[in-house]
Amino acid sequence: MWMLKKVSLLKTISYRILSTISCGIIVFCYTGSITATFTVSGTEFIVNTVLYYYHERIWVFLLKRRGK
Repeated sequence: MWMLKKVSLLKTISYRILSTISCGIIVFCYTGSITATFTVSGTEFIVNTVLYYYHERIWVFLLKRRGK
């Protein structure tokens, strides 16, 4: 069980890094502002990390429940 949580956490972090970099590039291209880029990217990173982790855990829960 702990291994599944660890894998979910590692997947969450690696995906969030990739997604945050792409978000930062898009924000910078639209605004040209480093401040806006870091503000939006930082907020996006925190909010979506939490959402993705719990999304992943819900899927694990549902798959285990289905396997009973």
